Amino acid sequence: MRISSSSEKSSLNENSIFIISIILLCIAPLIRSGRMYSALLILEILGITLITLAAWNPLHQYNIPKIIKITVWSIIVIPCLYLLPLPLSIWQNLPGHELYTESLNIVVANGYADNYLTSSLIPYRTVSTLLSLLPVIGIFLAALILPRTKIIFLVVHKFFIFNLNN
Repeated sequence: MRISSSSEKSSLNENSIFIISIILLCIAPLIRSGRMYSALLILEILGITLITLAAWNPLHQYNIPKIIKITVWSIIVIPCLYLLPLPLSIWQNLPGHELYTESLNIVVANGYADNYLTSSLIPYRTVSTLLSLLPVIGIFLAALILPRTKIIFLVVHKFFIFNLNN
């Protein structure tokens, strides 16, 4: 089946965003909001799918205000900046790293540490936080792109499902 017009492509993309949003909002409370790693993986994949579909939506990309685009990109980029490797001399001068400097000097003197460290003290927690934000960003972008009637449908049914689980 070949889709010919851009309005049909946009409608297909909008329906895909709507269906994935329904799946994400229905599955999240059922799998305990991603408390297990396998459940979180499912939510992250759905979030990445929503973000990808929202980024490729041809008609609605111009309707999103610039400040919202900047905010969403900042939420993604700032944790990534904390994961960039820094030279040891810069890392030691960062605020909050004074407690780790002495023990790090001992480790470096024995040759067990890298010369570059991230500005995040616990990098895997930063990555985990970034990945756990993906479903939230995906639903936020879906709410910006979808028409008001579909958003109301999502909110009402999410409230109904939430009350069934409690």
